[in-house]
Amino acid sequence: MKLILQFDHEVAIQFAGDVRVQDDGSETLFKGPPDAAVVLIRLFGQSVAHVSARQEGTLTIGFSDVALSLLDSELHYASYQIHNGEDLTVV
Repeated sequence: MKLILQFDHEVAIQFAGDVRVQDDGSETLFKGPPDAAVVLIRLFGQSVAHVSARQEGTLTIGFSDVALSLLDSELHYASYQIHNGEDLTVV
């Protein structure tokens, strides 16, 4: 799945891979945008509560009641780019 998350203050994440959503004690793996859109639309206007990164490349973004994990499924290729103003980080 290809996904672009746009945040305040010129911060954005461009991602290609699978998305895992943890919500109300359940966990769902999304491999395509149509299914994930129902959950992602709920995140509009919410603030990020925490972010964590794991060595294997998983990036987890926590909101008030939902955790969104971007799963790096391609070990030899860049799976996501983080834009912070003029700075770019490729993972």
